[in-house]
Amino acid sequence: NTPMLDAAKKAAAVEGAEEAGITVQDLDLLAVSKCGATITWDLYYFVVRSWQPRLGGQDLGTGEDIAVTWLPPADVRAACLDGRISEERSAIQLLRLLQKEGL
Repeated sequence: NTPMLDAAKKAAAVEGAEEAGITVQDLDLLAVSKCGATITWDLYYFVVRSWQPRLGGQDLGTGEDIAVTWLPPADVRAACLDGRISEERSAIQLLRLLQKEGL
């Protein structure tokens, strides 16, 4: 593990608690999306393999309004392709995961 990967794992667990209202127990690195050579804005994507609901649910920051929605794989695929998941790097990683998992 590298320091950046370790920091990304910790950040993913914090985001899971704050935004999704889960306690992450096990996660695997899916991919790192590099932004470019001159700007560091890499996105680390993880698959959470094991989690528990967080006591108290989400812990959203001021101004955050995040609704957690669980979708079947076919609906996730459709949302990636029709633009409902508008962050393109995230949409492509979700599509790759669905393909890899045979979903």
